[in-house]
Amino acid sequence: MKIAKEVKVGVLAIIAITMLIVGYNFLRGENLFTSTNHYYADFEKVDNLFKSNPVLLNGYKIGQVSNVEMDHATLKLTVEIAIPSDIPLPDDSKIKIINNDMIGSKAIEIVYGESESIAPDGSTLEGVKDANIIDEINKVVTPLSQSIAEILRDIDTAISGVTLKETVESTNQAIIAFRKTTDEINKVLEGKDKELDIIFGNVAAMSEDLKNLTPRINAIAEQLEQTSGDLAEIDFKATVERVNSLVTELNEVSASLNSTDNSMGKLMNEEDLYNNLNKTVQELESLISDIEANPCRYFALTSRQRRKCEEEIAKGEN
Repeated sequence: MKIAKEVKVGVLAIIAITMLIVGYNFLRGENLFTSTNHYYADFEKVDNLFKSNPVLLNGYKIGQVSNVEMDHATLKLTVEIAIPSDIPLPDDSKIKIINNDMIGSKAIEIVYGESESIAPDGSTLEGVKDANIIDEINKVVTPLSQSIAEILRDIDTAISGVTLKETVESTNQAIIAFRKTTDEINKVLEGKDKELDIIFGNVAAMSEDLKNLTPRINAIAEQLEQTSGDLAEIDFKATVERVNSLVTELNEVSASLNSTDNSMGKLMNEEDLYNNLNKTVQELESLISDIEANPCRYFALTSRQRRKCEEEIAKGEN
């Protein structure tokens, strides 16, 4: 079968156009063989964000800006992005315009949300925008330039009130005064070498004495540290509780002695009992004295021994 030249030319033209379209989109970063989802966000300003600028997720390019349009009635700008359909976006995700480099080119960064609901294709997400590089530089440079201007103003104010000649004269006078002071010090120090040597020797001796005292000072510090450690180990709370318990017991004993509800209290507080005990003690002392003086009266076993003892006692009394 013979194919006409016109058909061949047409097929080649179609193939060429197809390759041109695919190549052009490939250079733009688009893949015609991958399905994509499109999302939108509204902005007041886009700061030179253009079509084909990259779309980043966690710093990795996943798509590109597919269109930027302005609503001529409201002057609002709508940014359209295209990302692969196999990357689901939560419906609370944000489309953020960021600075892509230091020369001011822009990119879109997707701030991944936390919602469990997935935004469908064609959804409008919240649009946010980073600060412009120039604005950030101005934030730093403006206060710095103001500070420099204030410093220059102060210097100008200080210089304007004093002439250069007066400043030089004041400097010369200060140098002359310094020289006079130096000469006076030299005059005072002339012939004082021996005295200075004695002073320096005394200082050196004091330093040596302090060096010798260092071990003693260290020993005292160690003893103080050990004493503080021993004091820290004492359980003051338990000691105070024991003292309080002892005081309570002493108070109870004192109350018992002052009361007549017990034997010890009655013995301490009833006068009749005291007198009877005193009388008993006196009688006991008299009995002991009589036993010591006349033991035979108490230790005689027979009546004859007792009579003989009584006779001897009577003779002794006569």
